[in-house]
Amino acid sequence: MLLTIGNKKYSSWSLRAWLALRMAGVEFQEERIPLFVEGFKERLAERSPSALVPVLKDGDLVVHDSLAIAEYVNEKYARGRLYPADMEERALARSVCAEMHSGFTAIRSTMPMNLARRPEPSRVQPPSQAALERELNRLTGLWEDLRRRFSARGPFLFGEPGIAEAMYLPMATRLKTYGVSLGHAPLAREYVEHLHSWELFQPWLQDALRETEVIAEDEA
Repeated sequence: MLLTIGNKKYSSWSLRAWLALRMAGVEFQEERIPLFVEGFKERLAERSPSALVPVLKDGDLVVHDSLAIAEYVNEKYARGRLYPADMEERALARSVCAEMHSGFTAIRSTMPMNLARRPEPSRVQPPSQAALERELNRLTGLWEDLRRRFSARGPFLFGEPGIAEAMYLPMATRLKTYGVSLGHAPLAREYVEHLHSWELFQPWLQDALRETEVIAEDEA
């Protein structure tokens, strides 16, 4: 199995697929194609019909898009354990994963993931745009609610680590990098700190810190 990813410093969608594979306990190889350098689009087009990262090749099957990859490895390799066992909780988990997949565009555009950037206290505090403020409130409120409901089961959104963590860990790094205050949301703050120090995430983080490529737009 081969997972093609972009820069570990910047590519949040690559990180999501990589985390899903790690949580599923699957052995795989990874191929890193640095983004926004000469020829990168052509290389990606050879791997993926969308010419985007991430893309997973499992035998003759090619799966592109982070959430599709996570769903595939959960079904085939993780025996469904990356979602809650209860049907209603599973529906809720799928809802919040889909919300991340299609939403939070103000956060994603204003605060690009940059794992090598030193945390900058108060960089986006208070939010300068109404849309950003609404999304930050929604994000932290979502985390607060799920941690309140499922904290007895463990430190993740639904207790045990799952696809929800794959989807939301890059958001947690953004809040830490850009110094978003979570004083009003102690459970969300605790969740962010837990994800940032999560053992499963550390190999990716260390690789990201060693990268030398720079995407100027994400450094602005």
